[in-house]
Formats: sequence, C-alpha cells, structure tokens
Amino acid sequence: MGKRLEVHAVFLAALTVSVFGQKLRLVSPLNNGVGRLEVYYNGTWGTVCDDGFGTNEAKVACRQLGRYKTGLTPRAIETFGYGGGRIWLDDVSCSGSESSLASCSHRSWGTNNCGHSEDVGIICDPSDITMKLTPGYKRGLLQVLHSGIWGTVCDDYFGQVEASVVCRALGYQGGKVINEESSIKMWLDDVECTLQNTDLKDCKHRPWGTNNCGDSEAVGVECFSFPEEATAARLVSTTNTPGEGILELYYGGQWGRVYYSGFGVEEATVACRMLGYSTIAVQARSSSNTGSESRRVIVEKVHCLGTELTLNDCIHYPWGSVTSSSRVVRIQCPNTNLQMRLNSTTPGRGRVEVLHNNVWGTVCRGSSFSSKEAQVVCKMANLPWSMASVTTSYGPGEGLIWLSNVDCTGTETSLYECSHSGWGTAPGCYHSSDVGVICRGASPRIHLEPPGSVLNVLLGQPISIKCVVDASPKVTSFRWTHSGRSYSGQTFSKTITSKSDSGTLTCTAQNMTVSTRINVWYPPKVHLEPGNDTIDVGVGDDLHVQCVVDDANPTTYTFRWSHNGDTSIGNTFHIQNVTKSDRGQVSCTADNGHMMTPGRADAAINVKYPPEIHLSTKQDVISVIAGNVVEVECVVDDANPAVVSYMWRHNGYVSYGQMFQNHVSSSDAGNLSCSVINEQGTSSVQTSIVVLQASSLIGDDDIIRKNKVVAIGTGSGGIVIIILLLLLIFYQRRRMTTAKSDDKSEENSQRPAQASRTDGARRKQNYESMERPSGGAENMYCEIEMTSRTAADRARAFDNHGYGDEEGIRQEKAEPVYQNAIVRNQSFS
Repeated sequence: MGKRLEVHAVFLAALTVSVFGQKLRLVSPLNNGVGRLEVYYNGTWGTVCDDGFGTNEAKVACRQLGRYKTGLTPRAIETFGYGGGRIWLDDVSCSGSESSLASCSHRSWGTNNCGHSEDVGIICDPSDITMKLTPGYKRGLLQVLHSGIWGTVCDDYFGQVEASVVCRALGYQGGKVINEESSIKMWLDDVECTLQNTDLKDCKHRPWGTNNCGDSEAVGVECFSFPEEATAARLVSTTNTPGEGILELYYGGQWGRVYYSGFGVEEATVACRMLGYSTIAVQARSSSNTGSESRRVIVEKVHCLGTELTLNDCIHYPWGSVTSSSRVVRIQCPNTNLQMRLNSTTPGRGRVEVLHNNVWGTVCRGSSFSSKEAQVVCKMANLPWSMASVTTSYGPGEGLIWLSNVDCTGTETSLYECSHSGWGTAPGCYHSSDVGVICRGASPRIHLEPPGSVLNVLLGQPISIKCVVDASPKVTSFRWTHSGRSYSGQTFSKTITSKSDSGTLTCTAQNMTVSTRINVWYPPKVHLEPGNDTIDVGVGDDLHVQCVVDDANPTTYTFRWSHNGDTSIGNTFHIQNVTKSDRGQVSCTADNGHMMTPGRADAAINVKYPPEIHLSTKQDVISVIAGNVVEVECVVDDANPAVVSYMWRHNGYVSYGQMFQNHVSSSDAGNLSCSVINEQGTSSVQTSIVVLQASSLIGDDDIIRKNKVVAIGTGSGGIVIIILLLLLIFYQRRRMTTAKSDDKSEENSQRPAQASRTDGARRKQNYESMERPSGGAENMYCEIEMTSRTAADRARAFDNHGYGDEEGIRQEKAEPVYQNAIVRNQSFS
C-alpha cells in the first residue's frame, strides 16, 4: 500500500489522457470469466501487475469486459502469471464505481517494478465456480460443489488430464496431482476425463457420494501457467530424410528434446503442424538419447487432442522441469516438398536425383547448370560446403529425366524454386548428361534466432528475429525483405498490427539467404444465420441457428452456445418444438485456440404465438333487459406480434372493433363471439345473450298496458316531466269543457266553428290520465301513447332519450306499432 500512495501525486496528471478507448481481455483456456487480465496499449497486448490490485479494481475490469453482475463481488487472483510481452500497468487504484480502468489511477504506461510471475488474474462471477483449491487458489485440496455442499474427490484414476481440467476452469494452462488429506464429505470417485471436458461433473465418475476411499485419498491439485513457450521446432536426422528425425524444441535460448512417454499420434500431429508439414499419416516412436548427439530433455507428460497449433497449447508439465531421460521422441511427417539425393558411395557428392510423383529421376546438366545450381543442391542436401562444383563423372542414371534447363540465382533453398523447362520435359537430353554435384569444405551457415520455418504470431504481438551468420570474418551487412519492403540491420523487429503482415521474411547476408514464414493468428469473426439481431420463430416450430465463421486464422474448431442459462457445443444450435419460454438471447462463441479471445455473435429469439383472449364479462351468459344497451370488451391477455383486427359475430351480423355495443330487443338473444387476429393466427371466444322482458321484472299487470310504451323516470327529472304532463292534461280538458259549452250555446254557428271542435276532440285522443305507482315519487311510471309511428320515428324518439346507436335499431314495417321501453337512471331537465 505504501508503494501505491507514493506514485499517486506523480502520475495523476497523465491519467486524464492515458487510456481513453482502452481495450481489455481475459486470457484463459475457457471462456468462463476467469483468466489473466491483459490491456491493449500502443498496438500491443500486455499484462497488469498485481500490486494493490483488489476487489474494486476487479469490479471495474469486469464491468469494462461486460461481465459484471450486480450483487456479485469479482475477485482478483494475485501472482496469477505468466503472461508475455510488456507489463503495461502497475499500482492500479480504483474506487469501484468507475466504468473502465481508464478512470483509475496507475503508474505511467510500461513503468513497473514487477515480473510476469506477478501478472494479475480476475474472477468476474464467483457464483460460476464449481471447483476450488483450498487453502490457496493455485494449489491445495480439490473440492467440488454439489447440492449446495462442498466436498472432496478421491485420487483413484485421477491424473494429469483430470488435474488440468480443474486448472483450466480456474484459468491456468495445466495442472498436476499433489498429495492432500481431508475428512470432509467425499463427493466423487473414479473420475476419468478427456481433454474435451471442461468440468469434473462432465467426466466419467461414480454416482455422487459413492466411493471406497479413505480420508488420506482425497486428491490435491497444483496449477501452473508457463512463463514462456517453445517458439520453434526442428527435426534432427542422420539420414537427411525430409520430415523425419528426433523432435527438438527451442526454449530458453537453447534446443531441447521431448520425453517419449505418452507421446503418440495426436502429439506428433501437432509437432508436424508446428514444422509446416502435412499432418496426414504422421508417425511417432521412441529413440535413445545417448551419445555425443544427446541433448537435455525439456518437457514431458504431453497430451494433445491433435487440433492444437503448437505443443505449448497441449497439456504438459512446465518447460525445463525434466532433469534427464534416455528415451526421446522421433517423428515422421509426410513431406509435400521436393526431395533430392546425391547418388554415390561417397558422402557429400554424387549424381543429382529428385523425387517427383513418387518416382526418382535425374537432372540434365545442359548449359545452364553451374555452381549456383550446385550451391542450391548442397543446401537441399543439408551438407556443409565452401565450394559447390558440377560434374558428370558419376555416370548415367536410369528412368526419367525429370529436370532440364535449371536456372537458379544461388539464393534458393530448393531446386523447386528455380526455373526449369518443366517436369519430364528434357529436349536434347540423355542420361549421359545427368549432372552430379560435389559439396566440399565447411561452408558458412546462416540461420535465424528464433529458428523455424514458420513463425506463428498473434495479432498485436511484437516480434524480434535475429539473422546470424557463422563465418569469419564477422558479417556486418544484413538485408531483410518482408511484404515487398526492405529493411537493414541484423535484427528485424516489428509489431504485427495487420493480417496482411503474414508472408515470407527473408534475411540475406554474403549471398546467403534464410527465410521464415510469418503466420499471423487472429481471432474469428463470426455471424449467425439466419440473422445477428432478431430471429423470429413460431410456437411449435423447430429452430436452427448456424454459427458461421467469416474469417479466422487458424481455422476455428470449437463452437459454444449459450441460451437462457444452458450451454451446448457444435456449430449449429437446435430447439425442437419451440415454446414461449424459449424466447431470450442466444450467443455463439467460436474459438480457434492459443488463448485468443473467441469471436462472438448474439441474437434475440423472438417467439411468436396467437393471441390469448377473454371477454370482459367473463360470463358464459349475459342477461340483459330488452331495450337496454349491452357492452362487451374483447380483452387480449398476451399476443406476439400485436393484434391487428377484432371481429364480432352476432346472429348473422358481423362488426369490428375491440368493443361490442348494441341496444337489444327480444330478437337479439343468441350467441356472441369475438375473433382476434395477429400474424400467427386467430383466437376466438364466445358467450350467449339472454334478453329479459320488462313485464317479467315489474310484476304489476294493471300498470303495464298492451301496445303502450312505458317510460320509467327516476329522480327529480322524472317528477318535473310528470308535473308538466299533468298541467298539459288539465289544460286540454279545460279547453274541451269550454268547447262543449260553446257548442250548446252556439248550435246554429257556422261550419268552421264545428271543424274547430272536431280538431280539439282529435287532439284529446293523444293523452291519457297518468297514475302514480306505489314505488313513490323516486320511481314513477308514466304512460305515453304513441300512435302510428314508423320505425324512423321511433329511432328519432330513442335518440331524443339518449340512444344514438342506429345499428341497434332493428327495421320493422311502417304500420302503427306500440313498443315497451324502459329508461333507467335517466334524469331530464
């Protein structure tokens, strides 16, 4: 903590502009949110020192990585090691609320007092950890979580592969078994894993809690990562047979060999891939490591799947941990390049013969074959030479003359790179012209450090290659060519920033050349088919999603899917008979190895289904009084996509809209159904309408008269209307009385007066006396006689009383009709 306080004031000013747009990654064998933390700066990935790096810093890093979950506490793993390259950050200090490490304080970039053994790691989601080592994270008693309880594992059948499955889940590269003892509950016994397993629960084992082990058989595990890796491979052979020899790896500045035990076809396949040979039909066998050619053995216990890019990607013990061994690995890789031999009884000279289409043939000397071509032959034969000469003294050969008019510059490493007249085309040549070559003297040798025919480099990684010439006097002039550009100096240094940096790198010195091929590795770029954003699927359908790699080097070989908490492998994701619960996010990660960040593509699964509906009444039968308005709403509980149409069916009529509204009569009794439509289909629900007559509800036959319209008025409005009607009746009767009196006194009046009396009598027929029912003034009935009204007249009458639904008015014949109507809770003013 003292060291952290010391640097705050010094570097705070630089922090404001330091890491805007900073990129982070977790380097781990698995994509499970556990691994070594690395940052990208100045075009290069580097590590972070563990000094002062704790929970707050881990929280910020996980948030920036998109792996932070609220309520969980990320954890920093101290001395997680080992990374490579620069240690970019030291003394990082965060409060925990920052959105990225860019907002935290730290030393200036590249300034540190750490080694790669102090590289920090983090665990973003501790709840995902189902295996742990106690008391330390890196070494200790192995415990597994089952049914919410931690328990131990028996050491029966538990070996390097099983230990490495545990360590890879914890973010390390490999592991080995150590002795431990425990008396707590033992969960697993007879565990047997393969390199494809990522969790012990996925390995073969006895049922949980079943074992025949004692406390002393509880297994312990020690995990490790490698401080550096073997950067090159070669084959040492005494037969000059291409693709065959004792396997040697370049590590720690020197060559070393591989212990044979357990080294088989899968491991030999990876070694041949490192060497640039074909990987079909490889062979591995043991060889003695004795005599003057013996070298130290640097690695043992190698286990590969066969798909790895280098032996460093396989499970093995740390490099350089083997003291000695008498049996080492010899492999044979299929050779796809041109093979050549010098046919004679004297080493270093002979008739030149080449192998083509599995047939040996000779080379015509002609006029072009000179010392330059002879130098190339000596290089092909891997022979020392200070002088290469041409001769025909080794006599004629037999069979085909494969090459003629061969023309080399002298810098080639194989006759295959020189120009010639074509395979099997040798005009004017006979076996008497078969060429021979003599390679004499100790030739100067040129080589690259690190050596190797292929240099595999991660995108963003710096490389530094030295060109070395074993000659006297010392060579001081070197020329490099790469991607069409020339460079000078003995060392070629470059940060690989583009995929286009792949290609041949050649060093030339004293007319000698040596080359390697730079092979840039980069993570996959992937997309999903049928789409990256949203995938629509209907309930009951089958869903197939494919993870497609657009670009990757090397070729992707592992696909992992995540969907609603479940995981699966393979490049295709399947769901049969989709349900609503399958909607959610589906993610594919494509891994091409060497601990590069996997490519990822995501899509949302949008499950479509027909509407789920009900009617607002939630009744099988709707009872309504004739003359009232019935209102029913069609309610959508759930639908995807949204509803586009509502349709009602009622007694042969069709209407649209979410609400059904109708002023009913006795003929409106019957079934009422609602149909709701969306893109996925139609859903229907129905009820029945029962129409009740007013007479059956009032119960007083003396009040209700046939062919009359009965209006019910309630409240003060009804009272006012009744009073007005009574006054009108009183006025009319008084006029009638006056008219009768006038008739008696004026019997001899003229005809117009008689017509006037006749009209008054006709108007009298329009009114009847009104009686007040026993319900009191608050609930009164009045009888209004309506004569000779057409259907349209009655519609206008309903409108005047507050009924404006013309669809609810049924057409009838235009003859005098009387109809009963009940008006409830309606006030008139």
